[in-house]
Amino acid sequence: MATKILAVDDDTNLLKLLGHILRTAGFDVTEATNGQQALAAVARDVPDLVLIDVMMPVMDGYEVCRRLRSNSRTKHVPIILLTAKVQTEDKISGLEAGADDYVTKPATPSELVARIKALLRRSTFSTEATKPRGRVTAWIGAKGGIGTTSLAVNIAVLAAKAGHRVVLADWQPVPAAATYLGLHGAKGLDELLTQEGDQLDGRAIERMLIAHSSGLSLLSGSTSLSGGIRTATTMQVDIMLDALATNAQHVMLDLGSGLDSITRYVLEQSDRTMVVTEPDRAGIEWGQVLMEELSKIRIAGPRVGVVLVNRAGTSLYLPRKDMETRLRSPITALVTPAAEPFFQATRDGTPFILTYPTSPISDALRAIAKPWLETATAPAS
Repeated sequence: MATKILAVDDDTNLLKLLGHILRTAGFDVTEATNGQQALAAVARDVPDLVLIDVMMPVMDGYEVCRRLRSNSRTKHVPIILLTAKVQTEDKISGLEAGADDYVTKPATPSELVARIKALLRRSTFSTEATKPRGRVTAWIGAKGGIGTTSLAVNIAVLAAKAGHRVVLADWQPVPAAATYLGLHGAKGLDELLTQEGDQLDGRAIERMLIAHSSGLSLLSGSTSLSGGIRTATTMQVDIMLDALATNAQHVMLDLGSGLDSITRYVLEQSDRTMVVTEPDRAGIEWGQVLMEELSKIRIAGPRVGVVLVNRAGTSLYLPRKDMETRLRSPITALVTPAAEPFFQATRDGTPFILTYPTSPISDALRAIAKPWLETATAPAS
């Protein structure tokens, strides 16, 4: 597969020339004419290298560079700044913003391509030199008590039963996922969040994982109602996400319901967000509010999915087209849980998909899980 490069320049003629040079050299090139377009392109697909012009309106190359470095998904991506500025102070500003190299215009095609290849060779982000990063999916409810944890647990179990390496992280204040899986007494998240600096690393996180009979690993949630991921720092979030995603094909995050600064940050770092709500008027209104908040942090389009859980009966449905219009998103699936079987499965500490594998609801769960089962590739061990 060709190395993916994102080229960013507000000069469309120069951008076209850059694209031609890079494609001739065998690279797969995506183009953006400003910083906002560049960040949107990276949100859709993380490139192997970014080539950024410094002098751009609205958002200059330095700011794009800083934003890429502040995001755990892109903080290791090699960045080359391309500019007509030649003063030492300008180069220092670029390097301090997080750039790996600085090429002064006009650069010959041979020099530019040589710089790119050299940076890719020495970069730990090079696709030939690093482990693949597992995909991170965040599950969040428009309100509490509508089955967000049940969905996260059952989809994680399905992926694990299919042979994929899966980590389910319970990042809400109450360790509900552990109860649904029959795993009790764990204090994974609580213990990790007391560690700082060098103490919180991949080994410490791996020690907190609990194996489930389905094959998934659980990072149990907080036992305190005031705890959960909401008490973490962004640095702690980055460390945990990097460690989990390096060693699993799928990382499922159960965030419960509600948004604050940390859950917003977690969602920004995730590859996909699954919004769970109900198909009645109140559920759609809450879902609409949540979707609008997500759009403010550029989580929209293919980065977000919507699952509706109907607990009150089909007579209270809103028309599907109306729901999709108000949510500004296609509905991924609609699940109608049977209250008694779900209660029985929870009481027994066995996921619904394992207790009632032939149920129509289990068929719906398998349909939701299909994208995770089809797209994964195993990380190198």
